[in-house]
Amino acid sequence: MEDWYALRDQMPERTIELGSYHAMLGCVVAGMGVALLPRSVLTTFPESRRLKVHRLPPGENRADTYLIWRKGADSPKVQALRDLLTRQRSRRRDPAQV
Repeated sequence: MEDWYALRDQMPERTIELGSYHAMLGCVVAGMGVALLPRSVLTTFPESRRLKVHRLPPGENRADTYLIWRKGADSPKVQALRDLLTRQRSRRRDPAQV
């Protein structure tokens, strides 16, 4: 969101970060501002009809997400998730790998 504003030489007066998409949407419904989140979250939010949704323009509608874990805390489940994400990333680079 900050990058989106910065590209337009603007910055919001205040910024808050919340760990819950539903908390973010609750703040938006209450009139506190705007939120940036995956569209799929709207289907689980009971007050979604009270929201105005805007798509980000192409090129500005992607974000990197990082998988991070504590050193020495690797587990079969973390490894399985890492393998899955690596395969998906490879498929996106090479559409022939479907």
